[in-house]
Amino acid sequence: MTFSSEETEENKRRLRPRISGSKAGTRGNKIKSRPSTEPASISNGSERAVMSLAPVEESAPAAPVEAVEAATPAIQPKYNPNDGTLELPDIDIKLNIQFPNTDFGAGQGPGTVDEPRVLNCGTISCAYASDVGRQRQNNEDSAVAFLGMVERIETPFGFFAIADGMGGHENGEVASNIAVRKMMDGVMRDFYLPTKEGRPLGVAGETPLEIMGSLINDANQSIVTEGVTRYRASMGTTLSCVVINGQLGIVGHVGDSRIYVVERESGEMRQITTDHSLVQRLVEAGQLTPEEAIDHPQRSFLYMSLGQRGPVHPDTQILALADLSHIVLCSDGLWDMLDDPTISEILTSDSDPVKACQQLINEANEAGGADNVTVMVVKL
Repeated sequence: MTFSSEETEENKRRLRPRISGSKAGTRGNKIKSRPSTEPASISNGSERAVMSLAPVEESAPAAPVEAVEAATPAIQPKYNPNDGTLELPDIDIKLNIQFPNTDFGAGQGPGTVDEPRVLNCGTISCAYASDVGRQRQNNEDSAVAFLGMVERIETPFGFFAIADGMGGHENGEVASNIAVRKMMDGVMRDFYLPTKEGRPLGVAGETPLEIMGSLINDANQSIVTEGVTRYRASMGTTLSCVVINGQLGIVGHVGDSRIYVVERESGEMRQITTDHSLVQRLVEAGQLTPEEAIDHPQRSFLYMSLGQRGPVHPDTQILALADLSHIVLCSDGLWDMLDDPTISEILTSDSDPVKACQQLINEANEAGGADNVTVMVVKL
């Protein structure tokens, strides 16, 4: 039997291993949803776990379907309705790496990041924190930061993500939490482990941008699945993330959280993401000026977010890190309260990521604190 090239590529995609979730194309409009009930977890401590796969015995007779189903215990996620966090169950295949520098922050419960957390590895340092703000009772933002050394090439590897949940109490924080955890799973599998072991990224010759788009769609599908199984239809989240791999940064973005960079030579700060908002579309169409958009009453209306049915079309791009001194990720609780010149002045006035992160959050709250504010400052 022969296969066409299209059939061969389809077979490759079908054989692609997944730690959890299912793949969902690459495009769409915006809505909201929740996490996959398939097993998926990342070690968040310093213990070392070993990958172990049982060999397949080809000569062994196949067990009846009824016997297999009876012997397979149902795996259910542990959901905590008090703080809206989802603890995903352990999986059988453990990653053969250590995670001393992995951190999660999410929700109003024990994951809330009241003071800047700090990660350091090689020449890269990161500080991030999240605050509920002055006018909200619940924190729907989530964040994840990872730094690890690739000993083979003596180069640090990093992953940083911020998600701003939508949908009200016990909806938004669940969606944002799922997004950052699913992305962490996928980045470990498709970016970090191949880099650490000297293998090509992905499993079927995908480019870094294709991998990023696929992972974001996996996260989207997990949120949709959680929405369906737990009857939480009005649930969604933004997602802005960066993978640091050598001298390159791979960016993925959906929604209106933002990523800024600071030029190393000039010290100039610039926004590298585009808000997926209706107001931004009007600006691009020339129907609003950027000044008019700042205070527009519909500036928070999004046309694309994670949680929508069907595929999404995330923005992806490659960054040359040699020209940059800082990368800043933030939810709209920061940029809606502070203009870009103020953010830039704070970033460039103090090179310490911890102090800059804390000052940005303090200034956003002093300006009114109308929303949850999450800030991540990465110094290169």
